[in-house]
Amino acid sequence: MIQTKSESGGIDAKATLIRVRPYIDVTLETPLYTVGLGYVLREERTKATGMASPALFNEEYNGLLGWRPDRLPSLEARWKRTDLYDGQRLLRDVSESTLSLVSRYHFNGFQLHYSGVFSRIQDDRNHLEQKQLYHSAKGVYGGSFWDGRIAISTAYDINNHEVKTFSEGKGFFTLPA
Repeated sequence: MIQTKSESGGIDAKATLIRVRPYIDVTLETPLYTVGLGYVLREERTKATGMASPALFNEEYNGLLGWRPDRLPSLEARWKRTDLYDGQRLLRDVSESTLSLVSRYHFNGFQLHYSGVFSRIQDDRNHLEQKQLYHSAKGVYGGSFWDGRIAISTAYDINNHEVKTFSEGKGFFTLPA
């Protein structure tokens, strides 16, 4: 809690800012897999002499599932949801959900890597929605032959980023660069 008090020309002014941030994170990790869940709530309230601002909330949920089998591709999936709103959802009501997937594989000089992300932003107050889908894949090979006299290496990288925005005419989104 942060409090300030001032006096100017016979007028007393007092302001109070209250921040609350409870959270929990639970993770289980073994050599083969990882599982995790988490929750965070951020609450902010401001009061000034003669007026109070609405309480602002930021709720975040997240999950993690990872799998690392021996001599097979690894896999990691992460999910996160964030809700931003005021107490009565009159000024702000935005939610964002993100799901990401990463896989890696290494075998005899070959390396394969995939990363995919799906994101959805929903602004219920302004009737806006944005969906993003991102894919990235990379293949790499490096090796040598004939007692190390000939070396070869190559890589191939492919990326795709798609953004879809839906609006009923009450607001705007900025597009990622």
